[in-house]
Amino acid sequence: MARVSSVPADDPALELVIDFLNTYDDLATPPDRLSIQRVTELLDRHGQPALALRASDLESLRRLRERLRPAFASPDAAGKAAAVDDVLRTESARATVVVDDAGTVALRATGGDGPVGQLAVLLADVLARALSTGGADRFGTCAADPCHCVYLDRTRSARQRYCCQLCNDRMAAAAYRRRSRAANPGPA
Repeated sequence: MARVSSVPADDPALELVIDFLNTYDDLATPPDRLSIQRVTELLDRHGQPALALRASDLESLRRLRERLRPAFASPDAAGKAAAVDDVLRTESARATVVVDDAGTVALRATGGDGPVGQLAVLLADVLARALSTGGADRFGTCAADPCHCVYLDRTRSARQRYCCQLCNDRMAAAAYRRRSRAANPGPA
């Protein structure tokens, strides 16, 4: 019997990672919705400190998005961990022991040069913690072609395949149409 991994704890920074990666959505028009304003809004929405991002940071943000995507898209835990580790190493992150208001002690990654580097360390740190507590099988990309959005599987059975209900419904409707055509092939 396969062991079902635990669901990573709710963390606004983890939701930030997902929203940041999903700024590229093949089903949206235009598919690439990444902008400095969008990142600033996402940081604010998820309760993260503002960063002094400039228009010249946009390409670096796109590269960061692509470097983090394998943390969800890789087929195995080693590939997911390697993607996170690559970002932490590239940004020269360092481990820091922190104590929160409740007195809980935790290890956190800090550092990163400039605002994009700081964002990279923040996102990679939260992914590393979630991977270690929830398991790599909880991170995935949408199975609804052509969508490739990322998701964190929070279902009890760990069987999520789609990023949202819309993609789930699209694929269910397509499967229904295929079954209907197979059962009723029509005139020859």
